[in-house]
Amino acid sequence: MAPRLFGFIESYALMLGLGIFAALFLFEFYFRKVLKVPSGKMFYLEIPLLVAIAVGLAGAYLTQNLYDFIQDPAHYSWNWSLTFYGGLLFGVPTFLLLYFLWGKKHYPNGLWTILLVAPSSISLAHGLGRIGCFLGGCCYGQHTDAWYGVHFETTADKVIPTNLFEAIFLLLLFGILLFLLLKWKTPFGMPIYMISYGIWRFLIEFIRDDYRGSFIPGLTPSQFWSILAVVLGIIYIIVLVLMKKKDKFPKEVNDGTI
Repeated sequence: MAPRLFGFIESYALMLGLGIFAALFLFEFYFRKVLKVPSGKMFYLEIPLLVAIAVGLAGAYLTQNLYDFIQDPAHYSWNWSLTFYGGLLFGVPTFLLLYFLWGKKHYPNGLWTILLVAPSSISLAHGLGRIGCFLGGCCYGQHTDAWYGVHFETTADKVIPTNLFEAIFLLLLFGILLFLLLKWKTPFGMPIYMISYGIWRFLIEFIRDDYRGSFIPGLTPSQFWSILAVVLGIIYIIVLVLMKKKDKFPKEVNDGTI
């Protein structure tokens, strides 16, 4: 579509940066303006979050390169492709590690609060990133002659714009999750995100055509992680329901005044 804006700005890099900025803005707005969390507490979430984003980006590149190396070690060379699930696999553990080692003693319920807004922030960032994929011509689908087919500079024929479809899905999911967050402050936003995106990504992989490596016979790497996300999302719901029944939620989560 438009890999470079004004001839020199990489569309994908720009949208990826805008996505991260938008996610951080939503995070700050929700904590400071909606929950009115003091800056002293925010610091103990902001630092782990920024480090986790940096590690997650590095992990997204490393994971994709690992897939490529496993597929063809003899012809492998480093590339700057990245994979979303790889970013989560590196970023989430990094945040949790830093929070429990450093932030928890200063902000005991900080993890609960970030779990409320995280699914909306992730969906927003990912959705804008997928617009970057559409502009840059990656993460596309199979060949099609249908009216909705798109011809990218990186494809010989018209293909299904799975990148655009996913951007629309993620931005709609962002809107739903944000509504649930602001209206009910529901702790179920994260499992809803995990299950919804896991199912979507598993299905759309069948019509994607930008090869990203093999994992388990019959499954793409993203389909494997999608199945895991759905399973963990279901377990997450069960745990939340049991905690609710036993009144194990922090008081601030129950009354929405964190």
